[in-house]
Amino acid sequence: MIPVAFDVVEVALADHLATALAARGIAVPVINGVPHVRPPRYVLVVRIGGIQENLITDAPRVIFECCDEFGTGAAELAKVVRALIGSFAPGYVGGIWFDKVKDLGLVFSPDPDTNF
Repeated sequence: MIPVAFDVVEVALADHLATALAARGIAVPVINGVPHVRPPRYVLVVRIGGIQENLITDAPRVIFECCDEFGTGAAELAKVVRALIGSFAPGYVGGIWFDKVKDLGLVFSPDPDTNF
């Protein structure tokens, strides 16, 4: 098999989402890893799996965690993030083509240690 390297999808999505949120007046860090000192509000974008379907098609599985000091704030942020992510396809995010986005829903999952 020919070695194929795909772009890092979670970085492209985080950058694109940060720009889209800022354009709507929502100033929130969109990150790919949680820093030692957590911001009070942020969106975490992480690739949790997926497959390479063929030589040109990557099918990543990505989650978007919307965090806020309050559950209602996280829910409001998740509502906007969900709408924006759904609007990205079909189209390019950075240099990556997105044919479709499959939304698997929302879940309330607070951190048991911080309730964050």
